[in-house]
Amino acid sequence: MTITEEGNADASSWRSVVRENDPRTTGTAVTAPREVEQQRLHATLRSTKSAVVIGDAGVGKTQLITRTVEQFHKSIPSIVICSIYVDETDTSLLDLIGAPTDLPRTNAAIIQTHLLEWVAQKTDTNAAAILRIEDAHLLDEASTQTLATLIQADILTCVISMRSAAARHKPWSTLLHNGCAVRLELKPFSRRETEAFLQNELGGPVTADSAWRVWRHTGGNPYHVAELVRDQISHRAFFEIEGVWMWDGNPQPDPQLHDIISDDMERFSPEARSLVETLAFLGPMPTHLLYDLATDQEIAALDRRGLLTVQTQQQADGTREQVTGLMHDLYASAVRTRVSRRRRTEILAYISDEISTIESYPALRSRFVELAVESDFAIEPQLVIMTTRSLLAEYKPRTVIRLASRADSLMPTTENLIKLLTLRAEAWRQVDSPENAKRDLDQVCELIDSMPDSAWPAAAAMVLSHARVEAAVHQYHYDQPEAAIAYLHQRRDWLAGRLDAAEAKPWLDAIDVSILTHSGYAGKHDEVNAASIALLVQGSHPERLVPLACPAVLGLADQGDVLGAVELSRRYVGVAYAHLDQYQWGPAEILAAHSLILYWAGDIEPLVTPHPTVSTDSDPALVDRVSDHLGRALIAVVQGAWSTAATEFHAANARFAHTDMTGMGAYALYGEALAAAASGASANAWALLERADATPRRTMKVVNSELDMLRIDTLCWLRDKSAITAAQTLAQRANEQGFARAELEALHRFVVRSVAAVPGYGPQDTLPQPIADAMERLHELSSVVTGKRPGLLVEHAKAMAAGDTDLASIRERDLARCGLWLAPINEPVDLTRREREIAALAAGGMSSKAIAQRLVVSVRTVDSHLSRVFAKTGVHSREELARVLR
Repeated sequence: MTITEEGNADASSWRSVVRENDPRTTGTAVTAPREVEQQRLHATLRSTKSAVVIGDAGVGKTQLITRTVEQFHKSIPSIVICSIYVDETDTSLLDLIGAPTDLPRTNAAIIQTHLLEWVAQKTDTNAAAILRIEDAHLLDEASTQTLATLIQADILTCVISMRSAAARHKPWSTLLHNGCAVRLELKPFSRRETEAFLQNELGGPVTADSAWRVWRHTGGNPYHVAELVRDQISHRAFFEIEGVWMWDGNPQPDPQLHDIISDDMERFSPEARSLVETLAFLGPMPTHLLYDLATDQEIAALDRRGLLTVQTQQQADGTREQVTGLMHDLYASAVRTRVSRRRRTEILAYISDEISTIESYPALRSRFVELAVESDFAIEPQLVIMTTRSLLAEYKPRTVIRLASRADSLMPTTENLIKLLTLRAEAWRQVDSPENAKRDLDQVCELIDSMPDSAWPAAAAMVLSHARVEAAVHQYHYDQPEAAIAYLHQRRDWLAGRLDAAEAKPWLDAIDVSILTHSGYAGKHDEVNAASIALLVQGSHPERLVPLACPAVLGLADQGDVLGAVELSRRYVGVAYAHLDQYQWGPAEILAAHSLILYWAGDIEPLVTPHPTVSTDSDPALVDRVSDHLGRALIAVVQGAWSTAATEFHAANARFAHTDMTGMGAYALYGEALAAAASGASANAWALLERADATPRRTMKVVNSELDMLRIDTLCWLRDKSAITAAQTLAQRANEQGFARAELEALHRFVVRSVAAVPGYGPQDTLPQPIADAMERLHELSSVVTGKRPGLLVEHAKAMAAGDTDLASIRERDLARCGLWLAPINEPVDLTRREREIAALAAGGMSSKAIAQRLVVSVRTVDSHLSRVFAKTGVHSREELARVLR
């Protein structure tokens, strides 16, 4: 089978699906979306054409056929369904239809004659028949060929189920390619479908990273997803924080899976059993290496049974290669529990002798080293360090901690121990355990200080790695940016005093980039951004600059060159992908910055279009899956879907309450407060604002002004008069720091809310001096800050200052189309949260159909809510509604 993200079934509707009627999948019901496939199969049977339903065990083939056949039989009662269930490998159709045992099982003509006679006996003279065969991949060669011939000659209408692997082999591949039968392939759940299934099972939202882990463990197989969830619920591994579910468990195979594997192992030859055990321990391997371990026939037999998965993966040198592994992690885990320690050592010895190119495959090397260390199998210390670094690049910090803790006593030199402890410290940091990270870093510091002067030229890289992790702990976990920057300066001076100028330059340059990066994340754009942008534009050694790109482009946008920041961030996304071996988090960081800058620019079309790879699981870069929630929340904000935004921000906040390695918790809290206020949940919004104000901003100091603007907009939605003072304060601070974009945004809110606060203000009134001064400054900023949204903000402020309510309403709708939905300025109307949301979208110029699509409701529901809104507000059109809601 091949697990991919693309092309999976639509998850818009959910049905109860009975597991496959075979030894692997008998039991209670699971859930899978199969409405489209059922309609297609029904139409195929009506056309009297045969159908082949393809998929792996547990995806719902048997249930789909059963449900469709029952429905078809109800519509045409005269149809006779002749069913055959195959449950043993290499079974003859003659055995299944009760033919005499003395007949030869390899004669296709005899099989065809007796099969047609059997079908005829089941039907009346004039009745039509459909032959249903479950698990046709288990039939012997003669029966398979007979069945294919009957379908090709259109002698019988058949509906057949089989495993995906069997469909890749003749005669089925030829039959389907020629269109003699309709192919219906049932794919495993996608990650989003897995998330929807978990939400349905648990009765509440689930964090995206939990759904991702479940999906990866099960391969998206509906049966195994259901079993894992129910097992982990019984072990209390799913836990709830503020109504959001998370999973922090270590799944174990269920007893039924152990029974399946026992049955499999008894059927396998010794060579095939050895291959399965090897794949269970070492995971997916380059396909060409499998032929060193087993014959073509044995590999093909495992493939036909659906035990192998074939994927294409990117290798260390950037090339893509086909790899083969077992069906999913749970199956492999169950196999591993059956293998003795002696057998593990045999596998290690065999692999180390037979596969001399193991260093060329980082994932394979990682699993080999993990197994070797666990089994006390002797390996080179450098291989352990190389593997630990690769595991960090794969974002497996817990595996790194486990491996490094077992291997630290195996390090023969101080240099090796320093490297291993530094890597473990970074792993502790990635699981949000700064205390443990600091303990390792302190030990590394002592070891570095004890090194002789002669070791310094070779040890500079270790000093740089240690300094980077130490600075990250100070700034991103303890919210001590000054301490982080001071430590980097200290290590810079330390290296400069121990190396000559030529030796020191590349290391000092690298530390300088780190200092600029940490200063940017501390929000010191006014101090360092000129130097940062100069480095990025120059582009010398761009691989060293990838970590700097995110804070630098955000600073550039805040200083007013929003469109320049859009282009520079777009350029460095490509650079980050080209140098993934240097910094695996680069693409995700820069894409997040790029999305926020697009929002500031008012360019929402590319913002709402998912990135072609980072939004799936095929991306080679590292992505913290909490960013799925933040990305979906931002899209909901620009679309004015406040309830959706609140849900996504809330899920992110639940994850951040558990662990927040990225330090983005404050941003998510302010975002949820805004969405809650805009949805009409005032009490919740005030509580969230209080939490957000008390939360250290850590990494998000890089966009301090955006957090302040989120707070101001929340106050505007809450109709709190302190929004005016807060906007004025932010505008003054932004002016002092040279943040033109933030100043323009703050001045706009100051003008709009101040004008609204003047009783009876109209076109003939004179502007109060503070508002007149703000308008003058806005006019100056309009020539400095680039982008569509900044220009519309100035135009809207002008309309408000002129007392032109009609023009102000038009500009508000223009801003809404750019992703900015402003809080109304009139006295609130007593509307429900859903009525308020729909009314705001309607006032923004959206049709009922567009609103229904955005909020995933029916057009009738939208119109019903709008009619109540019109009744409550006393208006009769959407144009009048816009004025009432202003």
